[in-house]
Amino acid sequence: MGEQERGGAAGQDLAQVDSRWVDLIWICRSIGVRYATVPQSIMGQLILFVHPVNGQDTHDGTRAAPLKTLREALRRSEPGTVIELAAGRYVAANGEQFPVQILPQRRVVGPNMGEPAILQGSGALRHPVLGLVEVTGVAADQAQLENLTLTNPEPRGIGLWIDQGRPIVQAVQCTGCDRYGLVILDEAIPTILATQLLNNGEAGLALFRRGKGALVRLQCRQNQVGIALFDQAAPLIQNCDIRQNQTGITLTDTARPVLRGNQIRQNQIYGLHNQGQGAPDLGVAQDEGANVFRDNGQADIHNQGPVLVSCGNDLLPQRLAGAIALVASEIPDPVAVPEPLAGDR
Repeated sequence: MGEQERGGAAGQDLAQVDSRWVDLIWICRSIGVRYATVPQSIMGQLILFVHPVNGQDTHDGTRAAPLKTLREALRRSEPGTVIELAAGRYVAANGEQFPVQILPQRRVVGPNMGEPAILQGSGALRHPVLGLVEVTGVAADQAQLENLTLTNPEPRGIGLWIDQGRPIVQAVQCTGCDRYGLVILDEAIPTILATQLLNNGEAGLALFRRGKGALVRLQCRQNQVGIALFDQAAPLIQNCDIRQNQTGITLTDTARPVLRGNQIRQNQIYGLHNQGQGAPDLGVAQDEGANVFRDNGQADIHNQGPVLVSCGNDLLPQRLAGAIALVASEIPDPVAVPEPLAGDR
């Protein structure tokens, strides 16, 4: 991940999130928490530094005497702690324990430029839907992850697992995972910002059960599926770049995501494939979708479910398959509306 890509501006990203689909009150509070945890801004806050080569877990965790493992930093942490990871690999051979459990109200931050901090490892979890899986990291409610890379090439490997609460994930890269780069499931409502999901097996990001949340400015490339939605998943997917996967977005069961302002291009088979009885919100007359569907292999949108309604998207009718209704926008064109006369004001 490049320097600018990992840096991210959460305030700008969150300001773009449609308030009708996520709880903006909570997001604003989360932003307050995020900036409150900058080390220089709160006296007496616990900040722990970790270096996988130069650190020792017998050290006190200062910048001059860092810890060696994220495991030890989390053990010493308390709510509000910031854990700063130096660049390098955090692996079991150096003492890490997987899956890494990012506890509530802890913020784990890697470098925002130069070489990344990479979590590479796998630990077993069992879930009633997914069965036995191998996971690198688990984000708890109100946990925050920023500027990290997670990779899990083990069979059934998953990079980041979110199954509860409202964690914030920003400028994270999930890459080279055997199954999924990132999973959102159960009742989780995370905010995922400016994150890259690259070269993962079954999907870059998968949502199960009632997984929701805001997925903003993601980059999904070279996965079997960019974003896969199952069960009753219903996230907001906004301003994402989804391209060069086998299929960009797939829906099964009764998934109902909201898509706004996405670029869904150059996927090998379909841009969007609806295989279930749900339906994505691709815009309505008073709220345009503003998505771009272009240059996907067999079809830009392939619908095998109920009639889809599309309004205000950049697409070609001849590149659509299945029952899709193209609806005209009712939003006035500001260029076409004349200024009121002086006497009418």
